[in-house]
Amino acid sequence: MNDLISRQGTIDAIMQWESESYLTINNLIDKKVARAIIENLPSTQPEIICCKNCKHWIPYDWMFSEVWQSQNINDYPEDEIGCDCSDIAMKANDFCSRGEKREVTT
Repeated sequence: MNDLISRQGTIDAIMQWESESYLTINNLIDKKVARAIIENLPSTQPEIICCKNCKHWIPYDWMFSEVWQSQNINDYPEDEIGCDCSDIAMKANDFCSRGEKREVTT
């Protein structure tokens, strides 16, 4: 079973073991190893990608025409941008399970 836990809370609990009677000096190395392992664990929380940063959030004329007013999404007002994954109007700070980070071109 996967649970979301606080990484810092877990580290704090390990550090508290030092003062507990069941931790001996011989276990101090184990405590440091455990802390290092926990600090290096990947997050179980997925990255949330807001619509404004998603590759599916594009201007309507990009969806329906080969002739674009501009190839820079920042040139479009938010009400002229939609999601090519759904028929629902999505605002800049909305997000969904289909979010994929847009590659930034400079």
